Amino acid sequence: MKKIFYYLVLVSIFAITAVNAEDTSSREYVVQKGDTLWDISDSELKDNFLWPKLWNVNPQIDNPDLIYPGISITIPSREELMRMTMPPRKAPVVKKRKSKRSAVIVPEIEKKKFLVDRNLYLASGWIDDIYPAEGEIVSTPTGRVMVGQDEMVYINTDKETAAGDRYLVIKEIKMVNHPESKEVLGHQIRVSGIIEVTGRDNGQTKAAVQESYENVHVGDGLIPFQGIDLPKVTEEPRTPDNSGYIVESHMNLKMVTLGNIVFVDKGENDGISIGDVFTVYTESPVKRPVGEMQVVSLRPTTSGAVITESSSEIFIGSIWGKK
Repeated sequence: MKKIFYYLVLVSIFAITAVNAEDTSSREYVVQKGDTLWDISDSELKDNFLWPKLWNVNPQIDNPDLIYPGISITIPSREELMRMTMPPRKAPVVKKRKSKRSAVIVPEIEKKKFLVDRNLYLASGWIDDIYPAEGEIVSTPTGRVMVGQDEMVYINTDKETAAGDRYLVIKEIKMVNHPESKEVLGHQIRVSGIIEVTGRDNGQTKAAVQESYENVHVGDGLIPFQGIDLPKVTEEPRTPDNSGYIVESHMNLKMVTLGNIVFVDKGENDGISIGDVFTVYTESPVKRPVGEMQVVSLRPTTSGAVITESSSEIFIGSIWGKK
């Protein structure tokens, strides 16, 4: 009888140890084409809303909107993430060091010149009254419907093309409705890459995928690409007396945080300008500030903004306004 009792005690100890080990185990995951932290949190942790904590434990990811195939990320257990407190991610602090050749102070990180990373700025897209495509990707030499950087595609365009012509590859994601009034604001357009025409192949226009921010698909639209003017940092940004709602996010996340691009329901027609800074508020349980955003792109009635500060998660439908 005593042997049975001791055996049961040992089995219990091993069982508890195994459960605890499982609760705190971490594993490595290699990012695949088309992955987002939102999707990875869903597939690997069964909880989309853990993605900010997943980002927080992977400091190699500078921007949660831009994760690239092939990088490895650490995925703790769901239980461990749930127990974690999550300090807000911040931009790197500029440090100073003395040059070996002189006493000149040399910054290790250059002063930020632009409001947002180039690739994120291009990829985030905009909200438009119409779907603006002037052509589309019709097929690929390999017969696949999905390609990435440095691969080839065949295209049709509304106008004649020549070798060297470049196009933005665009996707129509969804119709965006205002979270409060339910009014239709327009088509959400996202940029999946840049292609360059290389010539003709058996009567079809052929192009190379120069850059890809997500998978490029057969059926994606094309618009001519003439280069970009990245929004620059200004010493004294404006905070005009405007207010409204966050209506959507770049990657259609319902909850966003530092570094994410969001879209708001006011634009150039409302007096908004590139670089304007606004406070983001939550109304539950009381109205209080939870972050800041800065406008990086303009349309007549909508704008794109990057979240520059967040003390807690910011949701689609949150209000924004003057400080």
